Amino acid sequence: MVKILITNTTVITMSTKGELVLRDAYLYIDKGVVKALGTGEVPIEYQYAEYLINGKGRIVLPGFVSGFTLVTPYLIRYEVSGLNDPKIKDLLSVISRDDVYYIAVLAFTEMVKKGITATLVVDTYLDSIARAADAVGIRAVLAPGAGCVYTQEDIEHSLKLIMNRYHGRLPNVHGGVATCKEELIPYINRLTYDYGIRGFLINTDPKKTSVGMEVPQNMTLINVAPKGGGAKAVFTEEFISSWRAPAGVGLGVKASYDVSDLIKRLVMRGVSMFDALAAGTVWGYEALGLPFSSSIEVGKPCDIVILNASEPPGWPTPKSLESLFRAVIEGSIPVETVIVADNIVVDYGETVTVGSDIIRKATKRLSDLLEKKLLS
Repeated sequence: MVKILITNTTVITMSTKGELVLRDAYLYIDKGVVKALGTGEVPIEYQYAEYLINGKGRIVLPGFVSGFTLVTPYLIRYEVSGLNDPKIKDLLSVISRDDVYYIAVLAFTEMVKKGITATLVVDTYLDSIARAADAVGIRAVLAPGAGCVYTQEDIEHSLKLIMNRYHGRLPNVHGGVATCKEELIPYINRLTYDYGIRGFLINTDPKKTSVGMEVPQNMTLINVAPKGGGAKAVFTEEFISSWRAPAGVGLGVKASYDVSDLIKRLVMRGVSMFDALAAGTVWGYEALGLPFSSSIEVGKPCDIVILNASEPPGWPTPKSLESLFRAVIEGSIPVETVIVADNIVVDYGETVTVGSDIIRKATKRLSDLLEKKLLS
């Protein structure tokens, strides 16, 4: 476990209990938990850390979250028009378990380089995706889905595999269970209680805007408004017009695996800067059902992103609260460092968990796949 100290920085805590923004601040993380957070001189007991980051000209904030991501279509993301695109099913018919591992490595690598620290994945070959998430260092909730075209039919077998082999054994991999059919909610709800996990109901029909039955509190709605406002919710790009606070956002499948695009879309719709940023951070964590909040508060586990505003295109660091939020959301401040728990995943803009060798191996293998199977 690495002790991490960040000094002389600007922290956007996204906390509703403490100060929202701290300037000339320090942040001390031990075993993935925030042990100290404040301004001015660092207390003597926190001055000695294995990893020291001079945060001058940097902005620290909670990690971004994709509340729902399809990983395997990453290979054809420039060609896919939506969650129901038939090209997704065509792709799934020709890819292997090993192909999915390499696709997931590439998708997760892009995501962490964009500052995404956590995601829900409903997909096929989730065991391969679990290994890829562990390799890259992203926090992933892996949910086999019933009645979804992009997942296994035998979801109980897949769920047992995730729960027995990965959930609680790989630090960043968590189990979940999903469905794309409303009539299967009672069945999914039973599985959530059997395994102590969260359930997810996914709507893929843009014409559908509500749920016709009561949804359990331990289930998150994807692309559909909660009945009575009690359930957690997430909206992808196709359904962003239905977004209402406090809901998260999710990539689904899109050309850019970057949550900041969706946050900007919310601001363009008139959503407040705070709510838009919360949709891509703290509310996304809540929707995933992870056992902690992503707000930066003393005593809480924390995934963080550090943006480099020390030089163009980020410089200068804004002074007012509104301009600071605007810079983070609408500006082009590059992601410099990503920390998941106490694991440095990205540093100086490059992934440090997976090297160039595996990226080259993945792109070569998948280029061959595209040429031989998808473009023939």
